[in-house]
Amino acid sequence: MKLTVCFKTIPDYAMVPVHRWEVSGLDPVTLRVVRQVFNCYEESALEMALALGEPLGSSGQDPGGPDAFAPPKNRVERTALTVDDHRADLFLRHLFAVGYDRAVRVSPDQDLRFSPGAVARIIAAAVNRFSNQDLVILGPRGGEGDHCQTGPLVAEMLGWPCLMGVTALDPAKNGFLQVCTRTDRAHRIHTVAAPLVLVVGHAPDTSCLRVPTLKQKLAARKKPVETLLPADLGLDSRDLADADPLPAELILPAPERTCTMIQGEDPRKKARRLFDRYLKSRLVS
Repeated sequence: MKLTVCFKTIPDYAMVPVHRWEVSGLDPVTLRVVRQVFNCYEESALEMALALGEPLGSSGQDPGGPDAFAPPKNRVERTALTVDDHRADLFLRHLFAVGYDRAVRVSPDQDLRFSPGAVARIIAAAVNRFSNQDLVILGPRGGEGDHCQTGPLVAEMLGWPCLMGVTALDPAKNGFLQVCTRTDRAHRIHTVAAPLVLVVGHAPDTSCLRVPTLKQKLAARKKPVETLLPADLGLDSRDLADADPLPAELILPAPERTCTMIQGEDPRKKARRLFDRYLKSRLVS
């Protein structure tokens, strides 16, 4: 089985104190000085792909069996794909270290943060270039745009089925896959056949990407990261020209807090008015 996991790195906004944010009208806000991290949804997707097809024991399910560490019958070939600049190379090497077979970065000239259609077109072209891919896994949203459109658009361009809100992924009999999805109302288990696009939701069992050992990190430094341009995928500027307009203005809303002054001649009368006007109606008799 061959699968491609698409991910994006985002600034760690928690590292920026509120008082350091400055809104300056039409000037762009740069966050290049803030460290990058994996988008949480796609971190789950990356770990979910690693767990798929692992031998028993490596995931902690059955460490004592005689075949616990036997290689899986159907090998999974994993490709990590990102649409980003050179800052993503560190994360791609991290994925090499934890077990990914291939790491690919596509670097467009345009700012595509607010263009899910253009990003989806790049992903679909890359998957077609890789050939014979069975699965494309990605998160529902990431970064500044939070469009929730990229996954369905990729599925439409590839002509593949798409499942949203995926929380678990396991192999089933006869080459099928068992996919668990979650909605607001129910959990569903689907038995499906490849190829298809999976959009990962809140997956508690694969919420964090595993950490490589020092030996794995050193070995990953020798593996090459493939860097492509949209032109290498048969795309030109016209194919990526449908980008949505960037925000024209950024406004930091002021916090609103309402306060009512309770008047009274002494603390006892103030407390009585507080009880009668605001607290009494909330008490359950």
